[in-house]
Amino acid sequence: MAGIAVSGIGSGLDLNGLVTQLITAQAEPATRTINSREAGFQARISGYGSLKSALADFQTTLEGLRTPASFTARSAISNDGSALSAAADGTAVSGVYSAEVNQLAQSQKLASKAFSESTETIGEGTLTFRFGTYDSDANTFAADAERNVASLTIDSSNSSLAGIRDAVNEANAGVTASIVDDGSGQRLVFGSVNTGASSSIEITVSGDSGGTDTDDSGLSQLAFNPTSVLGTGKNLSETAAAQDANITIDGLTITRPSNTIKGVLEGVTLNLEGVSEAAFSLTVRRDEDVATTAVESFVSGFNALNSTFKSLSGYNASTGVGGILLGDAVLRGVESSVRRAATNIVAGLSGQSIRTLADIGITTQAGGSLSLDSAKLQTALKTSPDALAGLFGVAGLTQDSAIEFVSGASNTQEGDYNIVLSQLATRGDYVGATATSLTVDGTNDTLSLNIDGVQTATLSLSQKTYANETALAAEIQARINTDSALSAAGKRVTVTFDTDHYVIQSNSYGSESNISISSAAAGSTSTLGIATTTGTATAGLDVAGTIGGVAASGSGQQLTGNGEAADLVVNITGGTIGQRGTVTFARGVAEQLHGVVASFLNPNAALETSIEGLSGQVDNLNTERDNLTRRLEANEARLRSQFAALDVLISQLQTTSTFLTQQLASIATINTRRN
Repeated sequence: MAGIAVSGIGSGLDLNGLVTQLITAQAEPATRTINSREAGFQARISGYGSLKSALADFQTTLEGLRTPASFTARSAISNDGSALSAAADGTAVSGVYSAEVNQLAQSQKLASKAFSESTETIGEGTLTFRFGTYDSDANTFAADAERNVASLTIDSSNSSLAGIRDAVNEANAGVTASIVDDGSGQRLVFGSVNTGASSSIEITVSGDSGGTDTDDSGLSQLAFNPTSVLGTGKNLSETAAAQDANITIDGLTITRPSNTIKGVLEGVTLNLEGVSEAAFSLTVRRDEDVATTAVESFVSGFNALNSTFKSLSGYNASTGVGGILLGDAVLRGVESSVRRAATNIVAGLSGQSIRTLADIGITTQAGGSLSLDSAKLQTALKTSPDALAGLFGVAGLTQDSAIEFVSGASNTQEGDYNIVLSQLATRGDYVGATATSLTVDGTNDTLSLNIDGVQTATLSLSQKTYANETALAAEIQARINTDSALSAAGKRVTVTFDTDHYVIQSNSYGSESNISISSAAAGSTSTLGIATTTGTATAGLDVAGTIGGVAASGSGQQLTGNGEAADLVVNITGGTIGQRGTVTFARGVAEQLHGVVASFLNPNAALETSIEGLSGQVDNLNTERDNLTRRLEANEARLRSQFAALDVLISQLQTTSTFLTQQLASIATINTRRN
């Protein structure tokens, strides 16, 4: 074979070199073919990987545009940050307000007398904590019906000063406890977790093992009834009074229980930091920078994706080199779907001033990139921010202020849907029989209920004579809402007194809202009108009606559409039955693009299956490479065998040749001698 060197000296042929060159010559063409094909497959896999990465980056860019928050953002700026800071949401109304912080809210602190050691035993019994408002002028304490009542058992295991402190803190009863050494001894200090005048603390003692429940000995040393006389149930000293925050907005004085105040200015949260020395200004305005940044990021993100499209599918005529995925059907499908979603008119926005990206200054340039006219965008932000939000994200615009758009789904069709209600949602309740007494004692102090399918434990009312029916209703409500099972399930009730009976109403709406009395002390029937066999329980009703002329599904206050309005959810917070206007559902550009990108990034989509197919091809080439290796090894073994036999034959021929040469030489010598 040409190109194969043979260094033969006698019979000593270079068999190893000869075989190696023959096998190498045989392997090179097949190896080049396999490597070339593998490089092509790996290049396409890399191209698909770049496409996936670019799509994922673009999908992240779209997130900020899918909700209205970017287009309804407001900012609230205080000229005196040491007194007040503020934050505004999309419902805030622009304006400049004069503000002044007159007083900060604070929590009440109550301190015991001094004890010698934290391990000193105080006494045993039950501590009950209530919260409410103390009126010093009338010397009355009104319990807050919305706050839970907590009763803690103090026994020999926790009757020391430190033990009581730990028991209070572990109970999460709305009170903190600490021990302070003020130089005269160890004092137990109670503090309300919440600030505000309505968070004043009442501490009552029952079953005191060291005396009466109100004297200044045993556990009753920790009693604090603000309406009592010092030393007879009012045995703690107040070191800080519960007080509300007090602010002035545009000349109006406002009090709130917390230093974080909502609802004074719609959509604005005020955070009080300190008392101001003088009035200052608070400016609420639309924060157009948030929307501008989001739209600019969208354009930049789209253009980055477009650059990836071009680099993967382009062709350089001067070099004759094409992109890795030039002519690839998967890439063409991705690109066309993305461009179509970005340039279509948004369905469902009929009658709106903004329906396409071009309406806000985003246009397509040569090469497929997008260009933004900032002036046109700013005009749209100032004049039509809601329409702009609908252009990009999921929008649900309602005509009735008591109907809130909640959500749509992938199968919800864009369009306008009439809402007609035939029934409003109601809450389940229990209406008791006639109540005749304000005294709770051992005959009527326990009950248990089933609230919205959640069973309470047996609840114990505090035994005493209540000032009025409102105070007793507050006690019943607080005891019910304190139940751990209800709290875990997020269930609550409201208890009121109506004319001559108590009404217990669930705070939940709908057919699952119901209340029943599971058990009650024997005396409750005649005194409180609450029993298993008296009173009337009425279950709640779900909202009912149609959306787009098709019967909708009601659950509580939420109405869910069917048909073309499938999974369109609205919340009915009030109003009347009958025609309630329309809800317009639209799926904007960012939402559509997000769906398109998500579909291509799906593990079962063509992009991923193409990568898997190419990876399979690479695996096949590795198999071909292994098969080639085995064939070459077999050929090498055969050649070595053949060349070994040849070597033996040549060696034999060389031996014969040497013998013949010697014989001929001998004959020539004999002939010479004869002559």
